[in-house]
Amino acid sequence: MKNKFIKILKQLSIIFVILILSVLIDIFGFNFKQFTLSKTSKGIININNYKVSDVSNNKKSIDIKLKNQYINKLVIEYSTKKDIPIVIKYKEFDYYKKIKTNEFEDKIDNETNQLVDNIKNNVKEIHILYDKKYNLDLKKISIDNRFQLNWFRVFFAFSFIFSFYLLYVFYKKGFKSKNLHKYYICMAMLLGIIFIVLQPSATYYSWDDQIHFKNVLDLRSGSIKWNIGEFSMIDASPIGRDSIDSAEEQINQMKYLNQHKGSTFQSVGSRFITYNKIAYIPSAIGYYLAKFLGLPFSICFKMGKVTNLLAFVLIMAYAIKISKLGKRLLCVIGLMPMLLFIATQYSYDSAVISGITLALVILLNWFTDKNSKVDFKSMLLFIVAILYGVFPKAVYVPFILLFLFVPKDRFRNKRERIILKLGIIFIFVLVLYTFVSPASLSNSVGDERGGDTSVGNQLKLIISYPIGYINVLKDTFIDQFLLKIFGNTGGKLAYAGYITSNCTYITLFVLLFVGITDTENNTLKNNHRCLIVLDLLGMILLVWTALYLSFTPVGLNTINGVQARYFIPFIFPLIICFQSRNIKNKIAEKRYNTMIFALMNLVMLLSIYEIVLKVFCY
Repeated sequence: MKNKFIKILKQLSIIFVILILSVLIDIFGFNFKQFTLSKTSKGIININNYKVSDVSNNKKSIDIKLKNQYINKLVIEYSTKKDIPIVIKYKEFDYYKKIKTNEFEDKIDNETNQLVDNIKNNVKEIHILYDKKYNLDLKKISIDNRFQLNWFRVFFAFSFIFSFYLLYVFYKKGFKSKNLHKYYICMAMLLGIIFIVLQPSATYYSWDDQIHFKNVLDLRSGSIKWNIGEFSMIDASPIGRDSIDSAEEQINQMKYLNQHKGSTFQSVGSRFITYNKIAYIPSAIGYYLAKFLGLPFSICFKMGKVTNLLAFVLIMAYAIKISKLGKRLLCVIGLMPMLLFIATQYSYDSAVISGITLALVILLNWFTDKNSKVDFKSMLLFIVAILYGVFPKAVYVPFILLFLFVPKDRFRNKRERIILKLGIIFIFVLVLYTFVSPASLSNSVGDERGGDTSVGNQLKLIISYPIGYINVLKDTFIDQFLLKIFGNTGGKLAYAGYITSNCTYITLFVLLFVGITDTENNTLKNNHRCLIVLDLLGMILLVWTALYLSFTPVGLNTINGVQARYFIPFIFPLIICFQSRNIKNKIAEKRYNTMIFALMNLVMLLSIYEIVLKVFCY
């Protein structure tokens, strides 16, 4: 008992030391420039000598004259009825004491009534340009040169150090491959939560997440009154988009969203959850549980993301646990920045990817391991996983057909084999019907967001000119496939931006290195490899065809809407199929696993720093 208490005390002491170190990093690291440049001007300094002038027929400028004044943060308090795009230009003294002009775009948000921009330099003059058509009532302009701890940065520094401390603990315990799923849960949840905590509570940072969030709201039945926060998340111009670029602005946004004001808009949900909405259940659990507990909206919004992340991580971890081959490869894929980013948003893509991945692992186990039998438990898990993955996007349903080629000796008897394969064919036809039947209607809608799209008319064109469409597919495949599946997959995080090229290269290096070297237990036969590749190729063409029908203007000789995330489910089986049996990995298990997790951890942390912390939390 005493030894256990001492161990707990030791761990708490280490966490306390990491916290102190994180505070010191914020004080002396992030604020280094303020310490070196801000010698006399401290506290809050009001600027009263600014003036508003006309610079052209349609532009106004707020002019602020200074005498080499250090500015940490520029604060503008105002009143306006509409969001106002602005351009901020300022002249600063560079390292060689030469005058340098900087310029950046920002937005004055009509809800928060305060703009806070990081300048962090000695400035001679500032000009804020905006369109004359907007009515801007300036209340106060000031310089905030106070020294304050930034708890967003402290949290990031703490998480950064703590994540590598965790890796050190794993290393000391041997970093056994049989426990990779446990290590994966710890790292993926930690990295995902860092992302969720630091990112503003706003939509439009990921693909169509305003639509996905509305679908979460609609899971409740009956007439539901949206509050200010809920309406802001589905509005065409929600608070947060293009207007948050400092810690103060993110805090102001939270205060606005957390007002418990009801909106006049209402949502009428269905009494029944349709199959294509099942993927939203994890997010809904977190969101409505937090709402039931009376937590502020910004917390509820983030809790919906946490439970979506948790569902994704647990499914991926279970796939890693039961997989007979490619465990490390699954860990790398599950820690890729794009995939973790998707899992931390209101999106069904994480359900698609995790469900299909788990189903593929079960299939590959049947193909490669003679001891893996098609029993009731594994068969039920396979069907549930594949349906969970394909219900939101039925275009992936051909994955299920690979079951037809599972070796005979994996079944208990011939009768059971025939019944199960006929059942799989029935499920395939049924799901495919729900996907294809809308396309057969001439008046079916294409892209609901607008544009000259029509599923029915596009389908008629393909039937009339099949050779022409085959050429379009061929050209698209040659030009885009490798870039989409390996290039953009490693670097783009939707509208949040691209991670740095170095992080992209490291991600691709680790993915390919592990793909080549993690060959243990890969006894996949060549005929099965060919069948899987052909099935994947068919689905890739089907994905492009679906996007050609729905998102491409009728008659266009290219395919619009193709995004790298659509090809993530193909990465694991493709790499497995092209692995060589002749490559033997002789790297020590502990070193190999530590290297993989350390590199992926570093990539994700640097990505969070560049795309989230520097943009929204300084």
